[in-house]
Amino acid sequence: MLAEIVFDPQKQLIQMIYIWVGLCAFFVWLQARRAYGGAGFIFIYILLFSVIHLFGAIIHAIPEFALKGANFVVLGFRESLYGLMAFCAGAFLPILGRATLEQQAAKEARVAVPHKTIWYLMVLGIVFFFARALLGKIPSVGASLNSGTNLMVVAMVLGFWTSWIEGKKAWMLFWVALCVGFPLFSLTFQGFLGFGASVSAVVLFSIASFYRPQWRVWAIGIPAIYFALSLYVTYMRERTAIREEVWGGSKMEKRIESMRKIYDDFEWLDLKKEEHIQRIDERLNQNMLVGMTVDRISTGEIYPVQGITLWWAVQSMVPRIIWKGKTVRAGSMDVAGYFTGQEYAKGTSVGLGQIMELYGNYKRWGVVAGMFLLGWLISIWDIRCGQALRSGDWRNYSCYFILLVPLLHAGGSAVELFSGTAAAAVLVWCLKKYVFKEKKKESEAGASGKREVKEQKGVPAVDRPKRFVYGEKRK
Repeated sequence: MLAEIVFDPQKQLIQMIYIWVGLCAFFVWLQARRAYGGAGFIFIYILLFSVIHLFGAIIHAIPEFALKGANFVVLGFRESLYGLMAFCAGAFLPILGRATLEQQAAKEARVAVPHKTIWYLMVLGIVFFFARALLGKIPSVGASLNSGTNLMVVAMVLGFWTSWIEGKKAWMLFWVALCVGFPLFSLTFQGFLGFGASVSAVVLFSIASFYRPQWRVWAIGIPAIYFALSLYVTYMRERTAIREEVWGGSKMEKRIESMRKIYDDFEWLDLKKEEHIQRIDERLNQNMLVGMTVDRISTGEIYPVQGITLWWAVQSMVPRIIWKGKTVRAGSMDVAGYFTGQEYAKGTSVGLGQIMELYGNYKRWGVVAGMFLLGWLISIWDIRCGQALRSGDWRNYSCYFILLVPLLHAGGSAVELFSGTAAAAVLVWCLKKYVFKEKKKESEAGASGKREVKEQKGVPAVDRPKRFVYGEKRK
């Protein structure tokens, strides 16, 4: 009887894991064939979503590790699977009716980005990164600065794209090395590995969306995933000591010395080691929290909040500098404790995650509807982003890229998603108005050139009134 209680949830997890992996494989196949012409953001979201849901489910599905709370994990992973299926359905909808692979290939125009622009974006992103540490607590300024750091991400992708087009393999390796080393950069100055790891994932999988041949991507990518998990379990062992040095304002030598322990005593992931399993289960298993929420709502212990947190997300789009009395802030705002029934230390921010928040608002229908809309939005912007890059329009590619990055935070709350996207929209407006002005100048130059040709042929150039199109006669 005890064996049935322990291993029956694990059998259910295995069945759902197969479905999950199948959905991932389908979108990998789409990306490999360029069947939708996107920039890879659909798969990036699925990957980051899988990090906080799939890995935890796999651990609890191992018979040798009958961890506590397996029933909660099953409940949570089931709702997460419904969310993934809804996301994939929403993401696949804009792909239907797209041009064939041959038509897309015929329209491609691989245009190198000016090196000056790439380094300009990189330097500007670095300025935003350090300015956030100094000015991040000022109302409305922190969100804008946080969005500005994504300029570094765009610069690394465009740098690799240009090097690939120009056939400069040394520079291609440089941009990849810069991307891979970014987690150490964020760990040194922030004490967080997650931010740098997310940046690396976005850059590498954006590169994978256009780099060919694809077999090289997966020959490197699969071992890289194993290395990333090994780095994570080693980092979790030293996390407290590193943060004490970084947050305590220690000198750079002491920070580097504390991080050297990761290199000197690196641990490769071993699922036979219970401490490795516990470290992954502690931070990369959102299913447990989702399962507790499902259980409390289904038993009537608590009631769904009926869209309250989503209304907070809408309010978060209003800058705090305008709405000085706004109480909405980033983080869970104690909602995680209400959903799960757990008590968290004061000042502890527990990531809601989109599945837990949507279920806590409208149960399963909220999960399905919310994830479907999110998948649909990411897919539309992803396709436009990819088309812009392949048509040589790197300016629009950069703008869509910046808008898409805030939507990839699968473990965040709706407040973070809405406010991050609003801040990204402001940044995009500033880029188009003050930084990306060359396109407008080029078009004006082209128009004046055509006008001069007409004048040389004896045809007077007369500007038509605006919107004077209807009923126009051609001679």
